[in-house]
Parts: sequence; C-alpha cells; structure tokens
Amino acid sequence: MLQYRAVGPPLEIKLLSGELEEVHLPHSLCLGGSGLGVLGDAVRALHGDDCGVSLETCELTRFHGKLLAQQFSIWQLVASLGVPVKSHCEVLIYEHCPRPLVLHTFLLPSPSSARKSVQESWGGRAIVKPSPNHSLWTGSTFQLCSSTACNSTPSSSAPSSSTPSSSAAPNIPPSLKITPTELTLSYRNPPTFFEVFVRNPLEEFKLEIKDADDHTVWEVELRQGVDYNKTKDTADTHTPESRTATSDLTDQQLMMVAKLMGKEWKQVGISYLGLSMQELDKIQEAEQDVTLQRFRMLDHWKRQQKGKAGPTELHRCLNEEDVPNAVRDCLEGK
Repeated sequence: MLQYRAVGPPLEIKLLSGELEEVHLPHSLCLGGSGLGVLGDAVRALHGDDCGVSLETCELTRFHGKLLAQQFSIWQLVASLGVPVKSHCEVLIYEHCPRPLVLHTFLLPSPSSARKSVQESWGGRAIVKPSPNHSLWTGSTFQLCSSTACNSTPSSSAPSSSTPSSSAAPNIPPSLKITPTELTLSYRNPPTFFEVFVRNPLEEFKLEIKDADDHTVWEVELRQGVDYNKTKDTADTHTPESRTATSDLTDQQLMMVAKLMGKEWKQVGISYLGLSMQELDKIQEAEQDVTLQRFRMLDHWKRQQKGKAGPTELHRCLNEEDVPNAVRDCLEGK
C-alpha cells in the first residue's frame, strides 16, 4: 500500500436499503493533460474492512472512480506513486488574530475531507478568496510569499548600501514572517498550513503561492477593513445564529441557483459541495421534480455549513470550469 498516494477523500459507505449496483468515488485529479488512459491504469479503489485492506480496479471518469459495489465499508481512491498526477485545489484563509495580523492559509486538494475538518473546527474568521485557476502537482512543494505586506519600520542600523546577511530572506520586511517555508500538497488530515504574521500590515497587500520553480500559481490581494481587521460595521458576528440571520442564502436564492444547474448536478454536489452519493440518492428518491432535487441538495449543503452558507461561500465552492457559467454569474450578482 506504500506504493500509492491518496487522490480522493475516504468515504464510509453503508447500504441502508435496496440494492446498489455501482459506487462512484470522487477524486481531485485533473485529467486534461494526462488522459484517462495513463491514469486509468494507475488509479485503484482502496477498500478497508475488518479483514484488512485491498485494492480494487475501477473505471476512471472525469469526476469519479466507478466500480461495481460488492461490499460496503471504507473506500478511497489512490494512485500509483510511479505516475505523476495533478489535482484541482483550493486555498482557505482564516484570520486567527487581527492585531498583530495572523493568518492561517491552507492549500488543499478539492474535494478533500480536510476541507470539512477545517471549516468545522478551525478558529478564526474565514477570508473568502478565489482558488487557483489551474491544477497543481500532487506531492510537490509550494511556498507562500508576500514582499509587500507590511510597512517598513525605520531603522538606525546599517545603511541600505551595506551587504545584507546571507541568512536573511530577500525582499521580506522584518515585520513579516511566514512559517513554515514550504508545504507539500497532500491529502493529510488534519492538514498543515502556512502561518502569516504581519506586525504592521499595509491597507492592501498581496499573497502568492509559488511552486518549486518559482512560478506563481495563485495570487490574491487582501484589503484592510474588507478582508481583514474589519470594523464592527463590516465584520461578521461571532455567533452562528447571527451569521445565519445575516449571511445565509435564502430559499428563494437557492431555488434560483437550482434552476440554473445542469444535468450533472450530482457530480457537482459530490465534487464541490462535499456531499456523498448516498445523501444525493436519498434526495432523488424523495423528490420527483429535478429542480426540487437540486434545491434539496443545495439546502442540505447549507444546513451542513452551520451559519457559513452565504452567496460568497457557495460561489467559492462552485467557482469551477465545469459548473455552468449561469450559476457562477448568479452568485456573483451579474
């Protein structure tokens, strides 16, 4: 089993009634450049039960690994270590402390069980920003950088013409610190994260993630009073009840989104909303109308978010190329 890496979240599957012919396990693999042929032979379904673990062959599709359902327990998609794979990813940012500014930044494959773990248990206020536009190599290392985050503190020490110490990081102000220096993109849960400490932040500054070749793969701008250090008038309240009252999507808004979703709404629910096939099958059995099925799916996601289900949060989940443009435009208010 050491010859494989995870490429999808672990799922515990239980059959409550009826018969299930197939299981569709979600993955985060980007299949655009490698093709189904190469990865299809490298991806397996990891099955765990009381007797141990085993690897099963599966049919790889754009969103899932599909296999005939023989047993129901713990399943997860894995890929051979000998085959390089790319994953769709997302970046989660949490303001851990407003003064001095401390941000916790996560780089996660999507979908991933780590996302739900962070959302449910991580302290601090979420700063919603777009995810990387392109897939990233799983198992590769990445750095979080910012050379313009803080005001320079006047110093009476050596003049600017003097040679800096070889151990000092270039272009990084002394009041900014990012630890650790690099992270590996993986399915680790609980996930590791970058901690960004800024003593005197500027009103606007950028964060960027770079790969091992120093190429920028993600870049955003953070604004004081909008993204961090919010005033009482603009800040989110700290109680789940008040967040629900002020920011959660209404039933009318969910219905508007549901009407715009395409026929692959179940794939979207599993890949980007973190729902299981079992949950979606129950919704489909309870409702005959397709639009109401989509609405129930969105409502189920909303209730799972516990007060963090506003238009911005849903847009962040669904801001993917394979989600209908009309859905994304609606959530953007276009």
